[in-house]
Amino acid sequence: MVSVVVLLTVGLLAAVTHLGGPARSKVPLVIDQDVAAATATLRHAGYVVHIETHPEDRKPGGIVVAQDPAGGASVKKGAAVRLKISGNTAKLAVPSVVKLDKTDAIAAIQAAGLVANVIEQKNDGVAAGTVFLQAPDATTAVDKGSTVTVTVSTGTVPPVAPPASQPATTSSPNTVSPVPTRTSPTVQPPRPPPTSGPLDNCNHDNLVVNGSFDNGFNGWAVTSGTPRTVTYGQTGFQAPPADYLGSSYAFGGPGGSAAGVAASLEQAVSLAPCQSGVAAGGKVLQYGGWLGGYLGQEDTVELTLHFRAGGRTLDETCTLIGPTAADRGGTTRMLEIGASACPIPPSATAAILQVRFTWDGTGVESDGSYDNAYLYVG
Repeated sequence: MVSVVVLLTVGLLAAVTHLGGPARSKVPLVIDQDVAAATATLRHAGYVVHIETHPEDRKPGGIVVAQDPAGGASVKKGAAVRLKISGNTAKLAVPSVVKLDKTDAIAAIQAAGLVANVIEQKNDGVAAGTVFLQAPDATTAVDKGSTVTVTVSTGTVPPVAPPASQPATTSSPNTVSPVPTRTSPTVQPPRPPPTSGPLDNCNHDNLVVNGSFDNGFNGWAVTSGTPRTVTYGQTGFQAPPADYLGSSYAFGGPGGSAAGVAASLEQAVSLAPCQSGVAAGGKVLQYGGWLGGYLGQEDTVELTLHFRAGGRTLDETCTLIGPTAADRGGTTRMLEIGASACPIPPSATAAILQVRFTWDGTGVESDGSYDNAYLYVG
């Protein structure tokens, strides 16, 4: 009889404790996340977040280096989780802003001591005003004041009508006139953009924003060096091509202490409008533009395509090298050069066009020059 009473009492106490106490759950592991993402994760899980800064750490500033309780610990909801954040001032961590609305993303970037550059692009898979791409990636270590480029959805992409039956040279809503071709005896001009029908909601428009550089580097993220835009016709610089109406081009700038890459910039382009066609495989990106240099110097421009699947960078890349001094005949000019078949990995959701201005160590600047940047899905 006594044992029965004891068992009933224990069971009753357990029931009261279960009904009256807060629920327990496993604390999310947030080490190596930026503080904004870590805080959001923990609050969403029902915990209170306390933050303290660790002044000396090898990780970039703003990154979680320790947490208490540890990730996976069973703790009552509503309890405090203490985060130790790297206070490294030499480098800052790029915050994670994908899936945030534009206002919150800009605020997070500015709070991290960085500069926000916003590109707006149609994307029928993402709500208007929401960030769906960022460059550099979250947690990348960068210098204070560096630029973070975010691509924000403007909403649904209008459907594209099937192309009319007509010769490929006839203009239609679903075809694009070939980019101007400037031939050279030593450089093969690029294949023109595709003239086939639409790929899902992807309509063969040039995917590069501000490829003319007439609006400075708007739409581009400067990732190293101090490149600049130069107005055509200045003494010692590029003369405007006869068939081009633009006013300026991208120029490498100061060379640094040793020959190599003097400056670089990049632009992230969403492949979401083309997603089902890309996922089916067999699609390519055509990319290029006008690339050049100065007199007999070997400064030039290298274009590299990288691909991402969500927040993950894929291994596949394609690279296009600009003309040599011999290709240019030892003159200051740009030649149109393009690559017409960079395969798109079926899992890719975005492409990154990276532009690198090289310097041969001669003079004080990289005279690598780039204009009329283009990127087409084919």
